[in-house]
Amino acid sequence: MLCYVLTFQLLIDFFWNLSVFIRVPLKFLGCGSAALCSLWVHEMKILVEKIISGGQTGVDRAALDVALELRIPRGGWCPNGRRAEDGRIPDHYPLQEASSPDYPVRTRLNVQDSDGTLVIANGSPKGGTALTLKLAKQLRKPFLLVDLARRADPSEVQQWIQKNHIRILNVAGPREGESVGIAEKASVFIREVLKSPP
Repeated sequence: MLCYVLTFQLLIDFFWNLSVFIRVPLKFLGCGSAALCSLWVHEMKILVEKIISGGQTGVDRAALDVALELRIPRGGWCPNGRRAEDGRIPDHYPLQEASSPDYPVRTRLNVQDSDGTLVIANGSPKGGTALTLKLAKQLRKPFLLVDLARRADPSEVQQWIQKNHIRILNVAGPREGESVGIAEKASVFIREVLKSPP
């Protein structure tokens, strides 16, 4: 009887050690099981190679912050002196300064250096947001306007990105001072676009 008990205990120890051996590397990757790990990888499939913006408050920084969260390379052009409506753009945003402090200069550079521009608005585009759309048309660059005031479908943006083979995505839209709360709304939408499986 004692022999059976010892044998049974050895089997328990064997399978326990095996499970630990399997779980440890998975936990190191940030997931608790092979199924969860597979799901995690699937959900984190990245549509683009880089996110760029001008670093302004609102939509610009929302895009850069989500890119950092999802570990997507980020960058873009900003005005000389790192000018923004709230003062100087924080240094943790890896942006290159344009030769001019004027907003239109960096707007053009970001449209020009990207494969396509996603414009996120909350109503009719105006000011710099409207200029971004105008420049995209002039430079014959792919662009897509999403109005968060209406029904916005992340899958439509995913399909547009894939259809136009966009690797470097420029994201633009109103500053926080023009559309209060736009940063938070844009963050939620951009996250859905980049995290949801296409």
